[in-house]
Amino acid sequence: MGTIHGTDLRASDAFFHSNGYTPAPRLVQWMSTARCSYGCPHCLTADLGASAALTTREAKQLIDQVAALGVHEMLVTGGEPLERPDLPELIDHLAGRGQRWSLNTARKPTGAILDAMARWPPGFAAVSLDGPKQVHDAFRGRQGAFDEAIESIAILSELTGGSTAIGTTVTRSNYGWLAETLRVVAGSDASTWGLHLVVPEGRAAMRKDLLLTDAHVQGLLRFVASKRGAFPVMMADEIGYCGDWEPLVRDEPFFCGAGRAQCVVLPDGEVVACTTADRRNSAGNVRTASLESIWRDGFKALRRESVSGKCRDCAYAPACGGGCWLQRRHGTHCFKRAWERPSTLTTTAGAAVCLGLAACRGAEPPPVAPAPPAQVVSAPVPAVSSAPPQAVDAGQSEAPTTERLVSRYGFDLLDWMILEMYMGRLRSPVPARLEMLAPKDPGFGYLATYLAGPRPQDLVQRAAQMRAALATRQRSLQLGLLMWRDLTEWCLDGPTPATRTEEQKKTLREAMGSVRDATNRWRTEIFDQKLEPFMNRDGEVRGFFRSKAGPPPELIMGEKAAQKHWPNAAQLTRDYLTQHPLGEQMLLRMTPSAGASIERLTPQGRAPVKAGDKLGVFDLLMVGPGKGASLTLTSGTESAAVALPAGTELTYGDVLRLAYEQNRAALDSKVQQTSGPEASPLLLPALRAKIASSGDPEQRLRIRLDDLWMF
Repeated sequence: MGTIHGTDLRASDAFFHSNGYTPAPRLVQWMSTARCSYGCPHCLTADLGASAALTTREAKQLIDQVAALGVHEMLVTGGEPLERPDLPELIDHLAGRGQRWSLNTARKPTGAILDAMARWPPGFAAVSLDGPKQVHDAFRGRQGAFDEAIESIAILSELTGGSTAIGTTVTRSNYGWLAETLRVVAGSDASTWGLHLVVPEGRAAMRKDLLLTDAHVQGLLRFVASKRGAFPVMMADEIGYCGDWEPLVRDEPFFCGAGRAQCVVLPDGEVVACTTADRRNSAGNVRTASLESIWRDGFKALRRESVSGKCRDCAYAPACGGGCWLQRRHGTHCFKRAWERPSTLTTTAGAAVCLGLAACRGAEPPPVAPAPPAQVVSAPVPAVSSAPPQAVDAGQSEAPTTERLVSRYGFDLLDWMILEMYMGRLRSPVPARLEMLAPKDPGFGYLATYLAGPRPQDLVQRAAQMRAALATRQRSLQLGLLMWRDLTEWCLDGPTPATRTEEQKKTLREAMGSVRDATNRWRTEIFDQKLEPFMNRDGEVRGFFRSKAGPPPELIMGEKAAQKHWPNAAQLTRDYLTQHPLGEQMLLRMTPSAGASIERLTPQGRAPVKAGDKLGVFDLLMVGPGKGASLTLTSGTESAAVALPAGTELTYGDVLRLAYEQNRAALDSKVQQTSGPEASPLLLPALRAKIASSGDPEQRLRIRLDDLWMF
């Protein structure tokens, strides 16, 4: 792969903070052509018309300038770049200059283009996908577009060594299909999934019906946050800053690099800050000026720009910086109404994440030793592989040892296998690769037992299996959620709370507490590293997402966890995760009836339930003796009144069971009406009942039920 030329990254960091831009663009995106045989309603390059694209000679000159500048990466896009006939020659020229490049496409490379890519592969590739087959083909305006995209992902994944992403632009037309799209993404060879908001540029400027409402954006954030434990999905930059949701939906804090760390060359050579076809924003044309001079002298307004208007008085301005420049051009940049939870700014942890270290440290931090120059790798390593890792393929003639497998794939392998189970690709009989792992690690052993057949009706036996599994060496949130599902299904199908024995009550309480404590402990270990960049913003040039999808480029990273700027970082991590409990999307808001005697038991203690309190997945409700009590449960737009029997101890699953038994007709009717990316947890029992009663259950219903189990 290509190497980084030019200025040391730490020097670049200092230059950025003195001048407002990097000495050379970190990314140059080249819209190589306006041609595209698809008819997407949000097409950006439709406004470019038949503009005269750079000739082959001019395109080679552009590549020469990019390489001479020391640009880290050149992203080739369009239109549809594979429809540019001289692309093979240009790829060979990239190879001759040793220039790292990446590709953004919706088509399948073939023939001479594929041959050229084999000689000099892209370091990263992104393939556009709008949803399942019927959704994608309709959006692209061509039957067969979906099949071609899936083939393209497989080809490009092999060429890039697995560094291939799927990019989905979320509009009102495909928002309701996100759960199904996840199944497609996870079943493909893509390593990551980037979700983008449509920007009112090009054709989308005339299609207000494509833009998401605040309710859609809020649902999208919940969806991404709930699925990142199962698959590496993340929000791209068009949504801008997301407050304390940032670590839940991204790997790095939001940073808009338009005109400051990246630029875009349009097909006719005009250079703009980001992906707009509006030439009024051009800083020059590479046909008449060098890219170096355009970068050095252009985009001055962006580089000296400070927040203005309403943004000036916003508490989040230091971290947000006005949001995405493309959205800001149209006044569609602020989604605060969707993500803001003002209470987060009243806590140290919330302020740390929302505003960075400067907002919470008070006095200057203690001095630390300067970090060594950042190491740059040739390609980002995905956190999880969506395709079966080659080492655990049951069809291999020589399977490696279990120890090598666990060592190589670390936390990810068990999560991947559980995802495979939900995708329907890991069923009984237990696959050979899982049998091989099961005797060596109790986490894998538990999954094998779960797949092997019906679960034991005896709760003590189930709890014993879970207790053994908690000794796993993995740190798998999906394992914890699978054990929660196991206990919850016993609550939904087994003895009612009023008829349980004292032994069953004690076993259930202890098992739920053990799973809760282990899962939260694993989550703390995982998130400690994830939160580091979000709490340590000062003095950092942060990364930005490549256009259309995927992981950020290699970043100028901060100090390692052991060299943190403030001494109470571990406590801040714990405080943040307390504000964002596991299963946050599953919380049920409770409104008790007047005089109801109900207490909620959480890890923080025992307290009476009052209006507005939320029931978490690991909480217990204690109903006082006497005549019982009643609650109204609310999740999103769904609500249900439920009477609780006196003198009982109720889990989350018990409450769902009672709500369904008492509101069966209403909840059954709502099962078919759900249109968002995820179903309300109140519908979980109704979904189970609908699927169980049907000989041929609808695939969408099963997917929505799996989504609830995968929260």
